[in-house]
Amino acid sequence: MVYQGKRIKVLHMTPLGAGGISTLTVAINSKINLDKIKFDYLVFKDEHTFYEDVVRQYGAEKRIVNVSSYRNKLILYWKKYVLTKKMLKRYTYDVMHVDASTPLDVVIGLAAKHAGIKRIILHSHIAGDNKKSIMRPIYMAFCKWLMRYVFTDYVAISDASAEFMFPAKILKRKEYIIVKNGIIADKYAFDETKRAEVRRRLKIEDCFVIGHIGRFSKEKNHIFLIELLPELIKKNNKAVLLLVGDGPLRKEMESKVKESKLDDHVIFYGVTHEVPEVLMGMDAFVFPSEYEGLGIAAVEA
Repeated sequence: MVYQGKRIKVLHMTPLGAGGISTLTVAINSKINLDKIKFDYLVFKDEHTFYEDVVRQYGAEKRIVNVSSYRNKLILYWKKYVLTKKMLKRYTYDVMHVDASTPLDVVIGLAAKHAGIKRIILHSHIAGDNKKSIMRPIYMAFCKWLMRYVFTDYVAISDASAEFMFPAKILKRKEYIIVKNGIIADKYAFDETKRAEVRRRLKIEDCFVIGHIGRFSKEKNHIFLIELLPELIKKNNKAVLLLVGDGPLRKEMESKVKESKLDDHVIFYGVTHEVPEVLMGMDAFVFPSEYEGLGIAAVEA
């Protein structure tokens, strides 16, 4: 599809949080020709987000479809479909880009199709999950079947991500493209001065620092790092675990650290826009995810 003499408007289903999908999309937003392409972002909760102020600098707008009050999954995805379609009929877009973490996100593509959007992209960023139920294989198979009638383009960060997300016919015919996760590399060039500043600020100048960057959620497997730490301390009593990020399991991990009497060896850093500098302060980077398409944090490290 070619647009002659008009600015292309793209709506990304991207949460604008501190995670890898948002980091990648915002990095691309910073490099595109804003006179020719406009990015906006679809979010499902009415709250201030990590990258919100950053994308405003690029003229991007946040489209809020607030479904945060719905707990029942069936109602949640129905509301996502209904309210997203309503919003898309109000605002005009040339492209809908669905950054998917589950085949259930087909409902967003369906809303875009029924709202009249001609170019609808499914982008798989994940290579598996740990959710299990009797009905799950049935509705996952249905969602994948439905995709063939909804999406015009399929993109994945790896073949494993494609295999998890896409319909069998799309896989068999190789009707998808691989776009590997990337970063703006110059920002990550090592700087000894920045390393020293970070270590001094965190009071870890003479420590052996292993670090991890990731959302505190089950698939990121923080518990593995916390349980491993005592073994590392036996070898080096100045070992420190630096955990960057936030998420639903953070309080649980903080409690686990306290119960294990590891408070002096673990730093919960929180979220930050200074990821390159924090990485420079580490001696080693660890990435124990149970499943991952191609984690942005690993590319950054």
